[in-house]
Amino acid sequence: MWVLNLTGPRGYIVIVVLVLMLIAALMFRVDVCESYTQEVLFKVGLGNDEDDFRLGESAAGPLGPGAVAADEEGALYLVDTYNDRVIRLGSDGVASEFLTLPAPVQITDMVASEGTLYMLDEGAAAPRILTVPVSGASNTMASVDLQGGVTPEDAACYLRGLGITGNSILALWEIVSETELVRQLDLYSLTGDLQAVMSSTSMDQGADKSFSQEAAIDKEVLSIVSGTNGFAVESPSDTYFERNLVVCSPQGQVKAEYRVETTDYLRDLSLIGLTSKGDVFLGINLDSPKGQLRRYSPKGLLESSVPWPNDQGVQLLSWGTLDAEDNPLVWRVTPDGLELVRFNRDVSWQIVRR
Repeated sequence: MWVLNLTGPRGYIVIVVLVLMLIAALMFRVDVCESYTQEVLFKVGLGNDEDDFRLGESAAGPLGPGAVAADEEGALYLVDTYNDRVIRLGSDGVASEFLTLPAPVQITDMVASEGTLYMLDEGAAAPRILTVPVSGASNTMASVDLQGGVTPEDAACYLRGLGITGNSILALWEIVSETELVRQLDLYSLTGDLQAVMSSTSMDQGADKSFSQEAAIDKEVLSIVSGTNGFAVESPSDTYFERNLVVCSPQGQVKAEYRVETTDYLRDLSLIGLTSKGDVFLGINLDSPKGQLRRYSPKGLLESSVPWPNDQGVQLLSWGTLDAEDNPLVWRVTPDGLELVRFNRDVSWQIVRR
């Protein structure tokens, strides 16, 4: 049996060392610090060649990329809205045409999960979700028929958001009739069967809101972003300077709820990604010179903020996503077009005084 002997000169040295260690533990702490380096992966110009991946122009302004998604193997998929196709950017940096989008397909959101690319198509007579395998010889698209969810009568029905979490599809609906506006978030199986209504908000002509008592989220949902371990939703606030975020498990149980606050008018909040640990990456007013990129911890603490100015005023349908390593991929507006920038995460330890 080993016994610590604290008598004699050696014992005094041990006692002094222990006391110094205790003092240091009370005075200092070790913080885990995250920093990010920026890497440009892809550039989009206005282009003169019809084969160029470009912004394009319309009466309403630049069309821009329709969506961006990343698969588990590190490849990126970019919707070339102008040329009606999907471009694949491999992990080796080589770009190639992955899929031709026949008329009237118009992809406005896209998620890659478990070897399948899920695409929100708003170009058809009725909004739908298209799927295509990301590997294999065939790039044939299939359609997921969402059953048992929204069945409006005499109303216009739109799909405003798409997510994949666990083994489920998230669909954010907007139903507009002459008397009311309904926003509803539904959870479906991968084959399209309705599993649950996550949120349902009705607003009449007098702007009075009512919420479904049976839904898991008792708030109006403006936008969604999904991850492997759940999803996050944006909901409005009572002021023009903040929004609410709700982070949920794949089954819809609320895990965290917090506010995103700004000192300027919060005109637009863009959800970029939800990490496997529960961090939320988002953009604030990314179509303005005062744009910001932010990261919030699972507890709702603002961990980092990066200026992301947009002096050109370009508006995009999708501002970015996360790659397979949970690194943010975000479009940056330049005078010549766009750059897709990856933020590579670096972790370090720092000793700070308490």
